[in-house]
Amino acid sequence: MKMEKILISDTAYNSNDLYNVVFANSKIIAYLLAQGVKAEELHPAAMASYYVDYYFSQVNSAGLSKFVHDSEWNSDMNDRIAYGLKEMKSFKHLEFFNSKRNEINNLPSDKFERYLENGYHPDEPLRIELDEDKTFYSIDDEIVDLNGQWLKEHKDREVLSMDEIFLAIEDFLGKPIKR
Repeated sequence: MKMEKILISDTAYNSNDLYNVVFANSKIIAYLLAQGVKAEELHPAAMASYYVDYYFSQVNSAGLSKFVHDSEWNSDMNDRIAYGLKEMKSFKHLEFFNSKRNEINNLPSDKFERYLENGYHPDEPLRIELDEDKTFYSIDDEIVDLNGQWLKEHKDREVLSMDEIFLAIEDFLGKPIKR
């Protein structure tokens, strides 16, 4: 079974803050993933939005190295981030992400594997190298607003009350959920 809709609460949809839409989507996706639902079973745009939000939050708060380390540089996640950035028209962030993706994918595998296997340390040379480029912080694409607007305007979005969202999730999971 596949979730065909992007569920958005009416409260988030009607909010003046587009992050509320992104946050609402992320909470639903995180819950479904925690319930054992596979990423492939969820709406591709909802997953992409979720991963773009994760990427942006990690890099914005702790640097590219933190995102790379915590995500274990997952290629499926990276593909979804690139897809999401393209679809939400965050072209400057997409250019940065693809540039870094190319650099990281061309690192010596032993050096990169060692970085992922070791704990996240401030004096790790690769961590320092990954965080040297500060371009991310000067990109003027408003990624949060672009993400929220993309979800709001998506042809597969469904705006529901919270009670209706709980029912939709229960229907999808095939079991009652705790509210």
